[in-house]
Amino acid sequence: MKGWNVVVSVYQDGFRRALRALQKLGLAERSPYHNVLVMKVEDPIALLEAIEKRTEENPALYDAISRVAPATRDIDFLSEEEFVERAKSIMYEWSSNLAGRSFHVRLRRRGTKHNLGTQDGAVVQ
Repeated sequence: MKGWNVVVSVYQDGFRRALRALQKLGLAERSPYHNVLVMKVEDPIALLEAIEKRTEENPALYDAISRVAPATRDIDFLSEEEFVERAKSIMYEWSSNLAGRSFHVRLRRRGTKHNLGTQDGAVVQ
């Protein structure tokens, strides 16, 4: 799917249940990665609220959906160097909003193994 803006990790036994529930809230489909769905929605924050409401109505979804993450940017890369360069580019775009504030980046690996460390591997200066 082109233009996705939400990544959803699902539990092994809940894949079909999660996919059916999410397709009622927006365009949702399998990603090429194990137990990961992608979605394209108008408002990712509103989607989070809708999923919360659905899980209150249907608590079994708590056992199907592991993590829902709105995505404002994605990075395709083939090497650690390419990842660092693309991450730097995004950081420069966001620098005015980040100035004087703290933040963190969480890297969740799926698919091809890269030599990126979560604590010290891809330091951006």
